Amino acid sequence: MDPASLISLIGSIVGIVDATSTATHKLLKSAKLPDAFKQVEKHLPLVKQTLEDARRTIDNSVTEDQRIVVRGVLHDCNSKARELDRIFKGLEKNCDNSEGEKSWETIRGWYREILQGAKGHKVEALMNDIMGSLTTLGTLNAFKTPTYQDVEDIKRALDELSKVEPSLDDADFGAAGSNYAHQTVATGAVGQQNNPTGGTNTFESSMFKQGNSGTMNFGADQFWHDLYVTDPRDDKVRIESTKGDLIVDCYSWIFSQAEFLQWRDSPQSRLLWIKGDPGKGKTMLLCGIINELSETSRETEKPAYFFCQDTDERLNSGTAVLRGLIYLLIEQCPQLIPYVRTRYDKVGKSLFTDVNAWFALSRILTDMLADTLLKGKTIVIDALDECATEQKQLLDLILKLSSSSDAKWLFSSRNSPPVEQTLAKATQGMTLCLELQEAFITGAAGAAAAFTVDCLIYPLDTLKTRYQSQDFVKTAGHGPAHRKAARATASMYSFWKIDRHRLIIKDDAESFEFIDWED
Repeated sequence: MDPASLISLIGSIVGIVDATSTATHKLLKSAKLPDAFKQVEKHLPLVKQTLEDARRTIDNSVTEDQRIVVRGVLHDCNSKARELDRIFKGLEKNCDNSEGEKSWETIRGWYREILQGAKGHKVEALMNDIMGSLTTLGTLNAFKTPTYQDVEDIKRALDELSKVEPSLDDADFGAAGSNYAHQTVATGAVGQQNNPTGGTNTFESSMFKQGNSGTMNFGADQFWHDLYVTDPRDDKVRIESTKGDLIVDCYSWIFSQAEFLQWRDSPQSRLLWIKGDPGKGKTMLLCGIINELSETSRETEKPAYFFCQDTDERLNSGTAVLRGLIYLLIEQCPQLIPYVRTRYDKVGKSLFTDVNAWFALSRILTDMLADTLLKGKTIVIDALDECATEQKQLLDLILKLSSSSDAKWLFSSRNSPPVEQTLAKATQGMTLCLELQEAFITGAAGAAAAFTVDCLIYPLDTLKTRYQSQDFVKTAGHGPAHRKAARATASMYSFWKIDRHRLIIKDDAESFEFIDWED
């Protein structure tokens, strides 16, 4: 597996860390801040060094399973680094716009506002999470040389960070209330969380949760287990891996389309349906849109998304869509947990599975999207036509929420009269028909094919010279490069075949032929 995508992701995180380091240094020069901020500044260079060591030593023979694990660790590190950068840049902006004294009393108010009540997003907590991710990264087998020295340095930094005074006391987040935290516990292990608050104290482990009243409720770990039907982020990684690398030229055309721009930029346009026949590249197009919107959004505004799949019972019902979206929304914004947890503590797993699950989850999602924490949230659903059960209910809910909340909705499907009829009622809706974008779709198909073949065949090389002879290629089933190129592109576009010395990739408008030798 080509590690280029991992190297690119690491490079992106390094860029974020560099920007954060600059903002942190400037902020500490202009204002007196708690030691937690100084510890963050002190250890940012170590974070950068560890990432650069990882980028330099990643093994070219990394397997697909290793790639998924590393990507997951990097994804978590990336989201925490972006949030840390957002906090420091927000404070820097406030300081630049303020002519008065930059005292901690003044800055603390800005800091609390930027955190939006999320205790887990204090700068020292984010730094702790980032270095924890890097500790995991350094122990994986995806690198030529394990970065043991980096791991030891990070462990020492984590020890220093654990001894620093909090940048804000819990009292700064308001009066007594619930204090939720999310902890990942390995299979077979027991995790313990003690979350005392000013009022009701709860003590949670993966075994049980007990409150002051002595009543026993369902465990925190069990809650996540019961809510989980899939992690849409893992589905996205799987889809991109199966369909071939996501190529910018295959989706960037959408960002100049009037329908997309109006949906993205206008507060009045909250619903966009991208429709097209099979083979138009709808799924990869939505993956590209998700990536683009994720790059330009703060953490709580990153798109929540779900990929329907009619052949997988976990992914082909309206209830599954709601569970996946709620799971990802809570991952992105942990402050939303009470919307689900208060109901779950009463009935347990049946909240997500019984005959009333659709109705309960619909209310939960509606309440979540009304929260100001999700103002401007984007929800993306791919292949809605593959939602085999509760499709009509899901469409009606999307229609309702596109009018009653500030959230923006984007979904794709094949051309579908039922969807047409439902969206005819939408006052906020727009449609982008891929059949009317043939020039862009054709160009995207060509870009995918050219990219695939370019990646497999060296400059000035041909299948004949690479595989010794035409007979060898025929014996091997037309050649590994032919097969791989065709398979990768066929998963995105409608037609392909191998005809003697030609690889032919075709959509409804045009064919693309790659000739490897002459008879």
